[in-house]
Amino acid sequence: MVCCVWSDPVETATAAPSASVADIPDPDGGGSRDWAQPPDLVLGGRMGVPCLTRTSKWLAVSVLPADIVISEHVIVFVLPTWRAYALLQSIVHIAWARFSGLASTMQSTARYTPSTTFNTFPFPRPDPAMLDMLGTIGRDHYEARVFAQQKLGIGATKLFNRIHDPGERCPWVLDVRELQMEMDEMICDAYGWQDINPPGPCEMPPNPEGATLPTPPEIKEIVMRLRRLNRKRAAEQR
Repeated sequence: MVCCVWSDPVETATAAPSASVADIPDPDGGGSRDWAQPPDLVLGGRMGVPCLTRTSKWLAVSVLPADIVISEHVIVFVLPTWRAYALLQSIVHIAWARFSGLASTMQSTARYTPSTTFNTFPFPRPDPAMLDMLGTIGRDHYEARVFAQQKLGIGATKLFNRIHDPGERCPWVLDVRELQMEMDEMICDAYGWQDINPPGPCEMPPNPEGATLPTPPEIKEIVMRLRRLNRKRAAEQR
């Protein structure tokens, strides 16, 4: 199990493996409590934490009870809030994880590496009212996911396969897709990027083995802005 959590601000930012980005000890620049506190990620009366398998096709963030022993193959984000889930499952975080060149790949899957992906990811600094809205959309999105999986009797990978399928017609799956698109727009707004129209799930297929699919221009723009923000945050903490 790998716990991803940042410390208090420090005076220096350590260079990351990629020369164009740096580790950010406090990725949202001093407002870490906004994303970790107060903890509200509760399922069935038990506190939960966002989790992600190291290697996956879709980077589908799950929520697991915080009081269980979790496999070493699972990355645990010590951010027990629905707003943090919304950010981690958003197109902005996915773009950074899949298209910034910081993650390794295994055939058609991406391997999430906390040291190069999470530790360099700059969080947005939205106002408190937007944080509450992000918490609501994050909870709605996850609950819709769980509902669809239960109704269809499928796991997360098969559900995300269907979410990204342009020919999908199941209303339960379409509900999750619509919430994903709404959540992505809200996260872009949280960064102040109202001029970006994030691509929908159907425009974001995985790269199949032996082929390279074109990256949507909006994703390239998101990654470029995150790189600039990464350098800015790192410089602020020197």
